[in-house]
Amino acid sequence: MVICGDIPLTSSLIYIVAEKVVLMEAEELSLAMELLFGLHYVMNLKYCDQCKNTYLFYQKFIMEISDKEKIPTKLITFVSKLK
Repeated sequence: MVICGDIPLTSSLIYIVAEKVVLMEAEELSLAMELLFGLHYVMNLKYCDQCKNTYLFYQKFIMEISDKEKIPTKLITFVSKLK
């Protein structure tokens, strides 16, 4: 995901890019995340290791989408600290 602007909340455009090709664009971070999750689901892709905890947090705690994937202890600890 490439965000154009000062900060994600005020950016003008957000691009979802794979192998230097723009796949989708959105004007809001929430829409970009939905598109990113939809792309992973439709193409049956796994989350990359570098982003896995971030995507799992968004999937399970923000969007409340559950699956058989075990929640990593590191992520559970992070969520408990937020509460």
